[in-house]
Amino acid sequence: MRQSRYDFHPITESEAREAIAWQYTPPQDYYNLDPAPDKQAQHLAYYLNPHHQIYSATNVEGRFLACASFGRDARVAGPIMRWRAVMCRSILVCGSTHRW
Repeated sequence: MRQSRYDFHPITESEAREAIAWQYTPPQDYYNLDPAPDKQAQHLAYYLNPHHQIYSATNVEGRFLACASFGRDARVAGPIMRWRAVMCRSILVCGSTHRW
């Protein structure tokens, strides 16, 4: 059996730029971020703010695969959700053929 190793670390600027540029196909296209330059700058500032606790997942070769927010704003509210949920943006969601 092939083992995979993933590294998790605070998101870097280049990884944040890649993540905010991802474009999803329907029905996940509501995850697409506004591509306007001023909005992209806001998204970048958000991703790089340590308060949001956004981390990257990379494979053993260092390829950026996904990012997830563990900050307060990533939690899902409601009586059914009693555990901590995370917001995650993944290449896998946008149709990559990369196998985890």
